[in-house]
Amino acid sequence: MNFKFAAVQSFYQLALLTWVAGDLLIGALVLPAVFGGLPDRIQAGALASTILARWQGIKWGCLLVLLVSSGIRCAAWEQPTVWIRARHVALAFLALTLVVETFLLSPRLQALRPLLATAAAESVRPEFARLHQLSVATGLAGVGAGLIALFFS
Repeated sequence: MNFKFAAVQSFYQLALLTWVAGDLLIGALVLPAVFGGLPDRIQAGALASTILARWQGIKWGCLLVLLVSSGIRCAAWEQPTVWIRARHVALAFLALTLVVETFLLSPRLQALRPLLATAAAESVRPEFARLHQLSVATGLAGVGAGLIALFFS
């Protein structure tokens, strides 16, 4: 058994599974519990925002592990095939979803969130809802890309 490959593969799969499973758990269990358990939607939004910001940091760590482990795998063991290229495209798309979430969607949502508790809430709510839908779609696209990368691993 090639223990070096097993170690690199283990880090790769751990990072990828952490990302995908974490997104699914937070989206399907944690956030609904936050919004269902707190009586004030503004308070629930603030808590959800904190959870998601911390989760984004973990995903950046996962991306670093994925980049390093994929690079090692390519350099040391893998031959370029259609399947490996498909995995790399899926990983690139996964990384792109994180960039979009971090640098485009999250800052705009953060800027609008305080306005939801003011008199301007009605004028801000449609834009917030649109950005929220984009954020959910981006997260689901990332989960799909992660599952594809996992399949081709």
